Amino acid sequence: MSNVPTNAAFKKITANNITDDYVQLIRGSDKTVLLWIDAFGNIQGQWAIGIAAAIAAATTPPGGSNPSVQYNDGGRFGGDSNLIWVKGTQIFTVVAPSTGGVSIINTAAATNSVNHNSPLLTIAGTVWSGSASEKNSWTIQNQVQAGNAGTVQTLVIAQYENYANSEVNIQASLVCGAFTPSSIVGNVPITLSKGIATGGGNLSSPLVTLEGSWWDGAAAHTSSTTIQEAVGAGTTPTDTLTIANSGAYNWGGVVIQGELKASMFVVGTAGDTGLSRIAAGVIGFGNGTQGDTSAYLEATGFYIGNGSNCEFRSGTIELPNTGTYTFSSTANASASPDLGLSRDSAGVLDVGNGVAGDKSGTVQEDTFIAGRRAQIPQIHGSDSTNGWAMNYRNPGLELGSIAPVWWDSGGPGTGADTSVSRTAAATVGIGNGAQGDTSGTLQFKTAILTASASAPTSAGTAGTVGQIIAHGGVLYFCSVTGAAGAATWNSLNMTAV
Repeated sequence: MSNVPTNAAFKKITANNITDDYVQLIRGSDKTVLLWIDAFGNIQGQWAIGIAAAIAAATTPPGGSNPSVQYNDGGRFGGDSNLIWVKGTQIFTVVAPSTGGVSIINTAAATNSVNHNSPLLTIAGTVWSGSASEKNSWTIQNQVQAGNAGTVQTLVIAQYENYANSEVNIQASLVCGAFTPSSIVGNVPITLSKGIATGGGNLSSPLVTLEGSWWDGAAAHTSSTTIQEAVGAGTTPTDTLTIANSGAYNWGGVVIQGELKASMFVVGTAGDTGLSRIAAGVIGFGNGTQGDTSAYLEATGFYIGNGSNCEFRSGTIELPNTGTYTFSSTANASASPDLGLSRDSAGVLDVGNGVAGDKSGTVQEDTFIAGRRAQIPQIHGSDSTNGWAMNYRNPGLELGSIAPVWWDSGGPGTGADTSVSRTAAATVGIGNGAQGDTSGTLQFKTAILTASASAPTSAGTAGTVGQIIAHGGVLYFCSVTGAAGAATWNSLNMTAV
């Protein structure tokens, strides 16, 4: 080999079992030739295989297309357009067809006593603590509890560093057999649906179950509360949100610590009783139809106001001692009152203008039954001018000038046949029930006449036939009706017995 380089790194030697010249490339410390090039340009020696493979690899093109990730494909470089790393954006993409996927698998085999969780997938970012950059990590893991087939398996998504205000934000549908969050925040709506109704029937919502557990002293019990939107049958179905409980020791109902807004509340399962809005600040008790007010409110008692304003209890309406039971001046109960009943003192009722303690009112009655004592400004019949009245300013029974006091021949309403009526000033007539009639008879056992201030005379005293006047122990009888000077008065001779 006349063209062998003269560089000291290359030497021309003759091997014992090789007749051709060669160029030594590498030799060991014991001067054994490890790698050389023979006269035909072939690489020979102990290292020849590795070097040849390296040279071949260096000249093998990458698998797949740019920017496919390379992998060992049967001893060669492999690449696939579904496994991509984009250097500029630093995004790693795995595109899996419907029959493929990405698996992170714990290959350890479970035993009778030990199950294995999946590997922990950590997704980490960084957060500024105020003084330095810190890692902020979320972890995802399939956690398998101890036990045999059928044991609970839970997908756990957790914030590793437990930073405050951390949240899982799902901006699309979440479909799962069971969903157990520790908290849900954000403004993305959560929808639980069974699908779309068809001609085959309507669909209620999935049944959401909230479970608690209580201990009775010997064993645990489960208390389950279910929530469901129940859709009835037909093309115009009822739609009801139902909340039900089973297994509770003492079910306390539903407690809402904020506002509960609805156009109407239906009470009971029959759907025939409800509360609805009538107007601002007005609630209607009805038959379950919006706006209906045909229902009754039944209770042992209830308060108006804070309990000190008015109380309905045990068949009574109870007001405070300064309260007034008032009547409006119009058909509208909210108009200003002009009549009221109020407490004057113990056992005393005032009838007035609606102001507590006012006594200026009037009581009109066809029939009035008085008790032991009544303090009322005035009570009168339907005809206040010519009827009867009782007036606290002039205690007693006060009648109009043409109003008699009469008695019926039988029960009330059978017809008057006896009366006492006014015939003139200071004159009362006993008659047949007609005003002014004097055809009646006055029967009594004893009569006491009050003596007149002076004795009557025919010349100076007017009189009426039958009139009797007592004076000085003498009785005087009028025999001729007339004015003074025309009437005739006679003294009656009386014999002592």
